[in-house]
Amino acid sequence: MNIINDNRIYKKYIKDQEIENVLTRSVEDIKEIVIHGAGIASSATGVLNWMARGGIMPDGTTREEQYKKGISLFHSEIDRNGNVYNILSPLFFCYHSSSGHHDRFTLGIELINGEVDNKFEYTNEQYQSLFNMIDAYSGLFPVGTICGHGYNGQKYSGKYKNCPGNFNWDKLQEYFSKEFNIIKIDKECYGITRI
Repeated sequence: MNIINDNRIYKKYIKDQEIENVLTRSVEDIKEIVIHGAGIASSATGVLNWMARGGIMPDGTTREEQYKKGISLFHSEIDRNGNVYNILSPLFFCYHSSSGHHDRFTLGIELINGEVDNKFEYTNEQYQSLFNMIDAYSGLFPVGTICGHGYNGQKYSGKYKNCPGNFNWDKLQEYFSKEFNIIKIDKECYGITRI
């Protein structure tokens, strides 16, 4: 696993903008990790390049104005080979899980999937990198919940999205059962406390 700090998105949309102070939060605010799947994206660098160009949609509109408000961003992205791309500091919150103000308490980690509705299986390298990140973040922040984007969307906005899609939640539960008390809250949401 390589960790790449790619700050292009931060520099273009957040740094030196009025939104930087609005998005700043404290360590104590970070209580939840939200797992996403990047549906049709084939690589992390492809997603980051697309975002840096403004996130041009099929209808020709862009996501630039959303990005400048902290919308549709995430903190980290994990490529199919397990490489981690950090794009925003955890001390900034962004709107990424269709949960509105609740995202102030979340970290968004996106896994490259490469298939519509995240139908591909995630790789062992992605799971290992994700679990390493969860382990590290739970030591730095008071993380007590791990859930999927679909779960948060349904809970907070009434709109379910198949995200992270074909994610094996049993692997997450099995991996963390040795270091955490892990309790299934819902099919895509787990409560955790370190043993």
